[in-house]
Amino acid sequence: MGNIITTCAKVIPLLLEDFPQASFAFGAARSVDKSNKSIEPIIRNQRFELYRYFASKRFGQTTFAHYEYPLISSYLLLNRSSGRTSLRERELIKMFSETYNNVSEIN
Repeated sequence: MGNIITTCAKVIPLLLEDFPQASFAFGAARSVDKSNKSIEPIIRNQRFELYRYFASKRFGQTTFAHYEYPLISSYLLLNRSSGRTSLRERELIKMFSETYNNVSEIN
């Protein structure tokens, strides 16, 4: 899993070259254990904890403001150059909830 996360992180600077105001969000999928027929809860799942740790270490606070949404195991890297980060965060949350309309309400 570490290689996948590292590869995704390496793409971000490339995307910023063409889209300097781009922000990035990700939702962590829940684990499914078929042997005992269990599904990990959506709240603070293990992938979210890993992604949260990695993003906080890999991306500083200069380019991105970091927002965590543990109730839906999601994370937002909001590009500071897009301006008005609190307004922009609300816009991105709306877009995220419309795209993934089966997730819990974000406050």
